[in-house]
Amino acid sequence: MQAVPPFPSRRSASSATESTQDSALTELRALHALAETINRSNSLESVYPEVLQALTWVCAADRAVVLLFDAQNAMRFAASDGLSDRYRAAVEGHSPWAANEEYAQPILVTEPEREPSLAPLLPHLRQEGIASLAFIPIAHQGRLLGKFMLYFDTPHEMTAEEIRLALTVAEYLALAVSRQHALEETRQINADLEGCVQRRTRQLEEANREMESFCYSVSHDLRAPLRALDGFSRILLDEAGQILDEADKSNLRRIIAASERMGGLMDDLLKLSRI
Repeated sequence: MQAVPPFPSRRSASSATESTQDSALTELRALHALAETINRSNSLESVYPEVLQALTWVCAADRAVVLLFDAQNAMRFAASDGLSDRYRAAVEGHSPWAANEEYAQPILVTEPEREPSLAPLLPHLRQEGIASLAFIPIAHQGRLLGKFMLYFDTPHEMTAEEIRLALTVAEYLALAVSRQHALEETRQINADLEGCVQRRTRQLEEANREMESFCYSVSHDLRAPLRALDGFSRILLDEAGQILDEADKSNLRRIIAASERMGGLMDDLLKLSRI
């Protein structure tokens, strides 16, 4: 996996000597490197650090986290940078959007104390030293998968360019998450198919055992009395033929012929069972 080149510090991004063109070029390189990392990665865990690093650079954020919906549609931390366990426990599960909301839009909170919905969280924000924050939706094909949280240590109003870049990073991660879900579904389907094949194999083996038992019965158990009928009929015909009338001899010959036909039918049954 190709590592993302080190991102310039925020100080260098704000340096008066750096031109707008150079900054845009650096951002493009960072996003391209992030896309390469996502394409080469086999797990989300290896992508998260690069995503957080990209976010803090392109959005001039001090800290960033990734939260994704779990199976119960609750927001859970997937990756975080620079947050205390106390704060994580306090805010985990919070989401400004419903789990089934389509085309969620970014929510920017420049002054948290002016946002009524964040009133219960204000003590935690102050303890964590968070002055401004932003909710960036992570969505794929209109389906909300999770969110980015961007934190600023000083009051910060995100620019339109920063929001656009944050949404771009969100699109990259959404594709990676969707791909991971598809891989997990494929693995589950393969596991189900393998289980089905194993069950069918056991059924086939059982059917084969039953067929082998049938073939053994045809070859041995049924042929034994048939051989007796044929053998004793021939002995009777040979040894007592001079004292038997033609009707008795005809009956014996019919028994022998029927035994031969029965033997032929058994042979055909064995051939059919092998087919």
